[in-house]
Formats: sequence, C-alpha cells, structure tokens
Amino acid sequence: MPLARGQKFLFGCLAAFGVAVLFVLVGGAFFVHWIKTPGVPLEGSRLLDPGTAVYLEVRLRPEDPGAREFVRAFLNASRHPQIPSDANVPGPVNWFLGGLPRKDASDSEVDKILPVIVVARRQEGTGGAAGPPLLAISFSHAGNSVRLVHTAFNFAAWRDTKIRKEEHGGEDLFEVQSQVKEKGAPLWLSFVGTDVLLAWDPEAVRGGIDALTAAHADVAATPSTSLLADRPADAFLYLAAKPGYGEAALETVDAVASPIAATLRPLVKGGAGLTLWGSLRSADVVEGELSVKAEEGRSSHADLAGSVTLIAGKSPLDISFEPLPAGAGGGPTWKFRLKGLEGLTRLRIDRGDIKAR
Repeated sequence: MPLARGQKFLFGCLAAFGVAVLFVLVGGAFFVHWIKTPGVPLEGSRLLDPGTAVYLEVRLRPEDPGAREFVRAFLNASRHPQIPSDANVPGPVNWFLGGLPRKDASDSEVDKILPVIVVARRQEGTGGAAGPPLLAISFSHAGNSVRLVHTAFNFAAWRDTKIRKEEHGGEDLFEVQSQVKEKGAPLWLSFVGTDVLLAWDPEAVRGGIDALTAAHADVAATPSTSLLADRPADAFLYLAAKPGYGEAALETVDAVASPIAATLRPLVKGGAGLTLWGSLRSADVVEGELSVKAEEGRSSHADLAGSVTLIAGKSPLDISFEPLPAGAGGGPTWKFRLKGLEGLTRLRIDRGDIKAR
C-alpha cells in the first residue's frame, strides 16, 4: 500500500532528524576525543641556547612515587585549609569546621594533574647582568583544551582593549594589562602548542618562541647543554647557572623560600655559578646535591657543614649538608637533605600564592 504524501513527509522528517542526531553524536564524540588528546610534554632543553645564563626546571613525573605523594599532599592541603591561630574564630565554629568530613585526593585526581613541567630561564644580559626571566609551563595533560583558551584570548584581543595581540615567528603574542606588577606593567604571554610562555618583558617571550619553534633534530651538543650536564634523570628540581650568574639564580629561589636563598647566597659571592638538583623522597623530604663553580682564574671559599633550621613564615625547614668530593667543575660539592617541604607548600597555599582546583 503506497504511503500518502503526509506520511512520506513525516518519515522524511524523522529520517532527517535521525541523521542530524547521529551527526551531533558523532561530532560530539570526536570533539570530546579531540579535547582529551594530550599534547607533547615540554622538553626544557629546547629553551637552552648558548646565551642561557640561568636554567630552572621543575618536573613532577607520574611514575615517581615521591612526586605522586607530593601532589596528593598539595591537593589535600588546598582542600583542608588551616585556620590561623590569630583569626579570632569562636571555639564552637572552629570545632565545627575542624569536624567536617574531608576527602583525600584519589589516584585518578593525581593522574589528572601529572605530569607537571615548569621551566624558567634567564639569558645573559649586558654588563654581566642576567636578563629578565621567562617562565614556560607545559599543559600537555590538558590537551587541546589549551587551544580553546588560546582561541578565547584571540577573541578577547579582538573585543577587549586590555588585551592586545601581535605575531612573532608565526605565533600569537598577547600583551595583557595587569595591576599585579608595580606601575601596572603588562604581562606578555604566548601559546606554543600546549606550552604557555610568560614574562614581564616581551623580548623574553619572543626569545622563547624562537627557541621552541626552531628545528632541534640532530642538534649536536653545544656549550649551552653543559647546564644540563649534571641533571639526574629522576630529579624533580634542577637549577643551574653559569659562573657569574649564581646570584641571579638565587633570585628565583628567593621568591619561593627566601631563608634558603639567604643561606646559599654567600656561596656564590665573587661571581660563582652553581648547580642544584633534588629528588623527592616523600611529600616532605627532598634530597640532592649542590655544587659551586667559580669563574675561571678564581677559587671558591664557600663552606657548608652540619644542619640548620630555617623559618619560612611559621614553617620550619630543616636542612643538612654533607661535603662530597669536588664535582666535575672542580668546585665544592655537598649532599643536602631538606625536610619541611609539605609545610612550606601549605604556607604558600594559605597565603594565597598558589592554588589548586
């Protein structure tokens, strides 16, 4: 029995609707897959060149038990903020807040964060001074969602007068007006794949773009790679500075833990360089080595021995040093052990310097 015209129209509409729904489902599945596709983790050595004077790398690897424990402690600390003793919170309220159920971070939540890769560098400047710092953060685990953020910045640059965009080396360079730095100096940033480059100086970001977009296939060892000569494979923290730039390297340490920087600063007086690396033994303990490298024709008289307890805010940091035979550079070398990292992390969270979601 042939279908009436109205029935044909109805079936045609249903078929078209079904095809549209199928396209939406397939398109949505592809979009979710695209969003979750991870990027390539940043290899910090790509930011090194012969002009690099200071190099810092923080790398938390998912296969490192110490890194997983540290991230878990970081997430738990951000979820369970401590109430300051001078907050004048009534006793019953303090008791109630302290009794609330608190769920610790799971393995899956830790996996969503790792790996964490942060790299900073400073180039050789005029007159022996180090150039402005460049910060590079890898968001490889976030995948193509970083590209969506990049698109949002492009849209904001088109509509918002507080964000301006220019191009360099085929990549977008954004100037964002900020009130964080004195005199409202703008922050400059760029998205290179799933890596984000940030600096207060546009030339620092331009240099980072050039380094990340340059071809690095079959590149022979250069003098700049000597900054990585002492980096162990399992180091979560690595800091190296050429002779003459040790104090510039400690400026970075000073921003995170000023008591540690103050302890190490006498070691690099007189134009010394340094190499420092550390591995996470737990969420609270870092063990590694520190070596000082004097400029050619000079000798280092630096000395460290025994243990010392430093106070960062209200958080104690116990550091012990053990002299080792001279390193490859001929300078003094120490094995160190730092206890109190978890307390320092909680302090930075409570002060609002770092946050976790």
